[in-house]
Amino acid sequence: MAEYERIAVIGGGAAGCCAAWYLHQAEYDVELFEKDDFLGGRSQTWRENDLAINTGAGFFTNFYPLFWELIAETGLGRHIVSDDREIILYDLQKSYAWQISSVASFFRIPWLSLREKLRLIQTTVGLLLRKTQLDLNDPLRLARFDNESIADHARRRLSDNSYEYLIRSAIEPYWYFSCEDASAAMFMALQAEAPGAQFYTLRGGMDQLAVELTKDIPSYIGLGITGIKRTPSGQFQLLTDTGEHDTLFDGIVIATQAHQARQLIDKVPNCGVSVDQLSFLESQEYAASMIVWYRVGQLDIGECGFQASPVGQDRHGIATWTDLGIVDRDNLTDDDRTVGVYLLDELSRQLLNESDDIVAERVWQALRHFNVRLPAQHPDVVRIVRRKNAIPIPQVGRYRLAADFQRTQSPPIVFAGDYLATATIEGALQTGRIAASQFDL
Repeated sequence: MAEYERIAVIGGGAAGCCAAWYLHQAEYDVELFEKDDFLGGRSQTWRENDLAINTGAGFFTNFYPLFWELIAETGLGRHIVSDDREIILYDLQKSYAWQISSVASFFRIPWLSLREKLRLIQTTVGLLLRKTQLDLNDPLRLARFDNESIADHARRRLSDNSYEYLIRSAIEPYWYFSCEDASAAMFMALQAEAPGAQFYTLRGGMDQLAVELTKDIPSYIGLGITGIKRTPSGQFQLLTDTGEHDTLFDGIVIATQAHQARQLIDKVPNCGVSVDQLSFLESQEYAASMIVWYRVGQLDIGECGFQASPVGQDRHGIATWTDLGIVDRDNLTDDDRTVGVYLLDELSRQLLNESDDIVAERVWQALRHFNVRLPAQHPDVVRIVRRKNAIPIPQVGRYRLAADFQRTQSPPIVFAGDYLATATIEGALQTGRIAASQFDL
């Protein structure tokens, strides 16, 4: 421990906050830096007046073991609420309310033949029996299955119909990237957990975990790190938006997005980062995301606590529309009812730089494509969330590369972030714990 007494953590998302917490628990002298004016990263909860909206990660599951462990450690268990969901699947002709945990509901899905349903069950059972070999957030386990895309795997093992009407609706509404781009290893790990999957959220907002993990750690919120300087003594000094930070550090955890991490270490001599690791950071691609929250009032857009997703080939850029991101949504008056429309990567990129008025109109018209009963004029906009680099895409081969990266990284500079696992809050937390462990906890 003497070699690395003072450690900086750059990034106040789930990965950085988790790394800082574990280092603090081991009695390292830790300081946390976050460029935004909030903690939590994509688990941020936006709050205004009586309305609170999870702007990214809005739920967790029963197969996120580290999340549950940290919830217990921080005393947040009393805020857990069940978030069981019924997903309304839409195509242009009909809709179907699918209860995920119900086998009977699965068998009534109208777009799949009985043979296709039985084949999907057979595939799921096969993956369930191999569940110990599959861990959604462990690239070491996923690497052996990382050889084709979700789309190719689903079409080969199941059918085009199963892919278009079920598999895509299980992936794209939550991650925004196309199943054509993502590794089948991710789908296989998810499907192995599907039979027993349960969903939960935190009353008060998902960012509470990040806040609780860092409440005893000196944190600089709203202070961006622009570079890292190596001192003659071998320690590190952080360059910030406002000048050089006073503290000298023995080690650093970089818990930013991959391309930001690459930029930070660009001119740091003897930092122990290999050429292959630099290439990995530089080549990571991200999906963009946008969410438009409308105050729909008493419009007939779905029951409270609903999620609706388009299926089939005619998607028009919509991932899903839902009110599940609203914290304590059951307490809102009918007039205050708010619904978020989540966009896929392609439409998000088209609209990222457009004005709020254009975004609100384009997204509402895209939604009306699936529900023509909605009024022609969009309701008032509550909030628009824009993220150019929202979700790291686990392209085919990335899990193998991430596994190699994890095996070979070592102090004084180590990395954390969900690009080293899978883009879930659990994945981010696990990479934070692994990064902290590199300092010989």
